[in-house]
Amino acid sequence: MVSGENGYRGLAIGTAGFYHSFSPFVRRGNCSKKAMAFTEILHPDCRVEHNGRYVHAYVGPRHLDDVQECYRHIASLAAEHKYSRILIVGDEAHDPISHLAARDVVIALAVIGVPAGFRLALVPRAHGPLNGYRHAEIEAKQRGLRVRVFDNEEEATRWLTAPEVH
Repeated sequence: MVSGENGYRGLAIGTAGFYHSFSPFVRRGNCSKKAMAFTEILHPDCRVEHNGRYVHAYVGPRHLDDVQECYRHIASLAAEHKYSRILIVGDEAHDPISHLAARDVVIALAVIGVPAGFRLALVPRAHGPLNGYRHAEIEAKQRGLRVRVFDNEEEATRWLTAPEVH
């Protein structure tokens, strides 16, 4: 655990030679333990919405540091709330390499541990995030996590909400 200047206590993980400190977030909306319906907003182009069946995250068109911070934010929330189903939609960024941070999310979640039945769906809205998402998919396979890249949100949502087959 690390403590920030503002009193936020969060996770800090060293992965792949990088030291990631997960950022504080702003919580908006209703967040009760029963409903768990809320929206987390780090900045206008980084939103995380929990609708009950899965978590929908949007990583918008920003600069490298902002996009990477957004992915760290998503990983922090996933670890804190033990999300088992996550949909990340990535938009074009000023630097396409910034979406490689999705791979870092996979590495961090593999190190921290994920709930049974965990699934992560990645949907690039533009060509920029695709390379980073493919790297995340490969990393997840090597670490035994279920992560898939989809062409559209509808296909990803069907996969995320499909019942477990044993």
